Amino acid sequence: MSGNNLNNVLVIGWNSCSFQVINFINSVNNDAKITLLDNAIEEYPLPFVKLIKGNPTDRKNLIDANIHSAEYIIITANQQKTEREADEQTLINLLTIRTMNEKAYCIAQTLLRRNIQHAKNVGADEVIFTNDIIGRMLNFCVLKK
Repeated sequence: MSGNNLNNVLVIGWNSCSFQVINFINSVNNDAKITLLDNAIEEYPLPFVKLIKGNPTDRKNLIDANIHSAEYIIITANQQKTEREADEQTLINLLTIRTMNEKAYCIAQTLLRRNIQHAKNVGADEVIFTNDIIGRMLNFCVLKK
């Protein structure tokens, strides 16, 4: 994926990962159309992001977020829920999204290892298992001393 291909990006869910990926996308292609769909955030502080407030399993909200033209869809975990609940929501989001856009490259964040394959089964092209990444970084820090 090069910055030139990042034209229409839909980010589902707001957390620190969303903030980082949105800023990264903007840094590699400041012409990218970035839409954030979240049911809790009131306003987004960066002017280059279109914010749609609503449930990502509601088809109307997905249409408002231009689901049909999205080339990349990034689903982040809801940090206000338990790991199990957050992953369940991610899987439901994936199922809904794939019924509306089969061609977009879909990246999903999971919190539990057992849900990696489930996410792939329901349409994720890539699955980021956050706890594994953090665990590996912690291991490296311990060994570094």
